[in-house]
Parts: sequence; structure tokens; C-alpha cells
Amino acid sequence: MYKTLTIFIINFYLFNTADAQKHDYIWTMGYGSSYPSYGGTNINFNSVPPDTDYIKRNFNFNWDCSSICDEKGNLLFYTNGCKIFNKQNKLTQNGEGLNPGQTSTDFCSLGNLMTQGSLFLPHPADTSLYYLFHLRPEYIEKDFLGGIGDKIYYTLLDKSRANGDGEVLSKNNIIHEDTLAFGKMTAVRHGNGR
Repeated sequence: MYKTLTIFIINFYLFNTADAQKHDYIWTMGYGSSYPSYGGTNINFNSVPPDTDYIKRNFNFNWDCSSICDEKGNLLFYTNGCKIFNKQNKLTQNGEGLNPGQTSTDFCSLGNLMTQGSLFLPHPADTSLYYLFHLRPEYIEKDFLGGIGDKIYYTLLDKSRANGDGEVLSKNNIIHEDTLAFGKMTAVRHGNGR
């Protein structure tokens, strides 16, 4: 795992130019502060080599962790797939209740149980707005073997609200409803550059 992370970090620097926007420069992850030896962690790519910091958090990320920075690499928001937190490591205004349903009710104390179940993207026309795309998990069987995604949602955030700490403007807006793969969300830039 350490070797894989090291190779990824090297590639990250090789393929990101110095003038690129830094929306992905801080990664948030880890377990709640009940595990102090390996609890909440941030990896900060604003320095070379990247810094890792222990951050006291009272919640778990489990498998789903996603974050977004401004264009200069300053952390704005992050999520565990159940709640959205701001740069102050506090719950964002109106930031709880993502992915409504029985599975979220049963398991959100652990964080969303999907790998790559969410991702943030900046709004293409407004530098104050950010989207969180998230996939709701549902289990067909209670033994975790029958998990699916059944809805893709988007949530809209404004970083300028709440005295600069941000606020959720609209959440759990359904984009697509179907039987979907369990996590594995990703994004690519359109051919037109947006």
C-alpha cells in the first residue's frame, strides 16, 4: 500500500503543472478520533513532499472520502458520503442527511460504505459554487454481499455563505435512478475543455 501511494504521489507531481488549479490538493481520510494512532488524516499536496496531518474528527470516513479545494489549494469542503464538513472541520450548514434511505440510516455512523461513492466538482460558471455528486448505497442482502447503487444525486454548495464557511443550498437532487455499480464514481473533462 505504501509503495502504491508513493508511486501515485510521484505521478501526481509529474503530471500536474505549476499553474494548474489545485482543487484536489488536500485529501481527507481516516477514522474517528477514537483511533488516535491512525485517526483522521489530511494529505496536503501544497508542499513538496506532501504533508500529512492528524485532524481530530468525531466521525469515520470508512470507504467514501471526497474533498474539494479552491483554485489555490485551500480546503473548502469534504464528505464521508453521509455529511458534508467545511474547512473548519465542522458540519456545513444543512450538510447532513445525504443519500436518504434505510442503508444510510443503518450505516452512516461508519460513513458511506461505498468506495468512490462521491466526488466534488467546481461549478463551471460560478467560482463560489461547487457540486457534490453522490451515489446512494442499497443492500439487497443484509450480509453486505448484495450491495448496489440505486440513485445518483447532486448537492449544490456555496462557499461564500455562512461567513465564508459555506452552506448547502440544495441537496439530494436525483440525476439518475437505476441499478448501478457499487461506487467507482469518477469524472473526466469534456472534449471542449469544460
